[in-house]
Amino acid sequence: MDLAAYFEERKATDISLAIADALGDFHEEAAAPLAKVVSPSDPLAVPNGSCPKCIAARSPEAAACPNCGLAYSRFHPESVEPSDGLLQAFAWLQAADAKLEEHLRLLTRADLLGELPQVVRLYRIWLVRSPGNAIGEKVLQEAVKIASAQLASAPPEPKSTFGRNLIMFLLVVGFLAIVSIKTFASLHQ
Repeated sequence: MDLAAYFEERKATDISLAIADALGDFHEEAAAPLAKVVSPSDPLAVPNGSCPKCIAARSPEAAACPNCGLAYSRFHPESVEPSDGLLQAFAWLQAADAKLEEHLRLLTRADLLGELPQVVRLYRIWLVRSPGNAIGEKVLQEAVKIASAQLASAPPEPKSTFGRNLIMFLLVVGFLAIVSIKTFASLHQ
């Protein structure tokens, strides 16, 4: 069965179920139909002239990306690939021309799974392939909000307490030395 026929059979109302299937929200038997879906184009294929990590425009003579700093010779694709479930859900949403809410649900799930950068990369690839895509642009805006909120709520880095502890130690040692000297002097009078 080809992809178009499969989507026509399932209808757009089942997109939520398909995403849930791919992400493991339901029993494995419910996810079985999704396994039949194959994306018409590889969502991981980096467009020509793009950095393989951040998908920014790439200069042919550059050895590293000016945007993310990636040394092109040291790139490992597996370091930026999302899990199979998220990749399959993304391909499903893209091929089914899903609504923004469904894409945002995928983004939220990626964040919960710690794969937000990997899924954001998929949307960047999608935007390079179809510039001006309103859904892709809105999803990236939402990803920036999520990442910004995480940075704002991150606990502050612990300050080094070594200097403060050293000063306290020296004050205690000094105090004990003075008390010892006075005690020794008062005993020998």
